[in-house]
Amino acid sequence: MDSRRLNTVLLSVAIVLLALLLLVELRGDRVAVAQSEGSAAHVIGLTGLPITQGTQQPIYIIDTRAQVLLVYEYRFNGQGLGLTGARSFKYDKEFLEFNPMEATQFQKSPSVEEVRKAVSGARR
Repeated sequence: MDSRRLNTVLLSVAIVLLALLLLVELRGDRVAVAQSEGSAAHVIGLTGLPITQGTQQPIYIIDTRAQVLLVYEYRFNGQGLGLTGARSFKYDKEFLEFNPMEATQFQKSPSVEEVRKAVSGARR
């Protein structure tokens, strides 16, 4: 009879713990998490698809506070990680319209200073 009572008590405790767990899980806002993304406060990290027949993979770091985009490239051939690009988007986001394509030829992207001057001149 003692083992039956012990089983009943243990089963009751398990049911109560499960109910509490469900209540805690169902309460509050849910946060979405993406598989290839990570973030901490004001910094977001993303990975891109492997390029150059799978020998290199881009890694993007976005600092929303400093308003900077950094592009790294991981090389699978043992060369490791290297910085391939950096850009401040502080002034880029102030453009009302920007299209670097002229017909089918890609034009050189303006520098941060050129963008700052263009945006500052448009505000006058």
